[in-house]
Amino acid sequence: MNYVSRILNEYCISQRAFSQITRLDRSGLVRLFAGKHKPRLDTIKILSEGLSKIDGRDWKEHAANIKREVYGKPTLKIVGEE
Repeated sequence: MNYVSRILNEYCISQRAFSQITRLDRSGLVRLFAGKHKPRLDTIKILSEGLSKIDGRDWKEHAANIKREVYGKPTLKIVGEE
């Protein structure tokens, strides 16, 4: 969740204000930022839509960056090849 934290810090938005923008529970956001939970895909969409309200960029770009940070870079594995 470093990506989200960086953008919030860049625009001087607190976690409390971001929870009001996204309408997510503040305690849930705190757990996400602390790394205690991984966000589900629907939560990633809500987070990225909130970020797009802040900086005006497309929410899909934010979602891709958050997914890359949380789940790592996906690797394509072909069955039968080592």
